[in-house]
Amino acid sequence: MKKITFLAVFLMMSVISFGQTELIQDQDFSDGIATATDCNTFTGPLTGTESSWWRCGLVNVEGSELEYPTDKGANIRQRISLEADSYYEVSFDIRSDEDGVAGGQGFIASFRGESDVATSLVSCFNIGTPENLMLNFNVPSADFTTTAVTHTFGFYSEDAQNVVINLIRPKATATKTAQIVYLSNVSMIKKNSLSVQDLVEFNFSLSPNPTKNMLNLSAQKAINNVELYNVLGKQVFSQKVEAKQANISVAHLSKGIYIAKVTIGNSTGSYKFIKE
Repeated sequence: MKKITFLAVFLMMSVISFGQTELIQDQDFSDGIATATDCNTFTGPLTGTESSWWRCGLVNVEGSELEYPTDKGANIRQRISLEADSYYEVSFDIRSDEDGVAGGQGFIASFRGESDVATSLVSCFNIGTPENLMLNFNVPSADFTTTAVTHTFGFYSEDAQNVVINLIRPKATATKTAQIVYLSNVSMIKKNSLSVQDLVEFNFSLSPNPTKNMLNLSAQKAINNVELYNVLGKQVFSQKVEAKQANISVAHLSKGIYIAKVTIGNSTGSYKFIKE
């Protein structure tokens, strides 16, 4: 199965600048929303050819917002074409008629494959708070407020693939209440590829990848410096090496995707690795 990795993002910081392309720009719903004829076998136009959200079930258009009623598990979907080795950011605004209540139904973003839209595509990493494995990006019901709040998450696609993004507030159950929520200002940005390898002439290598504890670096010429960045561009580690081989401990890093920026003489290479 082709792989996507989710990354929960709560603080947007930028030290390394990844170029970006806006696929969906602050989209509101004042012009209405199409209704999918069969949500079990959903197909829709690809983002980039005709940006369009489709609703499955009852979601009401209220001005520029979408209203999710309490008694429905309705959702909206969009089919997206992803590029290989690329990082994406999705953001949206959520508000409610009243402040949130702990233990209720939250607001969920997940990804589905084109051939099976009923099942989340993959499990994923969360590099925000708390640091744990999760299946979807979830806004807990306790975080709902009467003022719209922007929530942002990122995901990484290893392969070129078409997927379906699904935005849902599950309906109330016997054990979980559901609040009316309003969705607006949905946007999606594609970052440039994360890994650029420029040290081939020095026979540079980085292993193992993925890794849990150590990164082993080697080259035919002395490695001068190593810097590690998360996918938001925040530097999380820096060390002078001045040797042909180095062992870098990454045991302290949270699970997720990182970039190793390696300098040899006047040349610099950037290498993606996964911390498990």
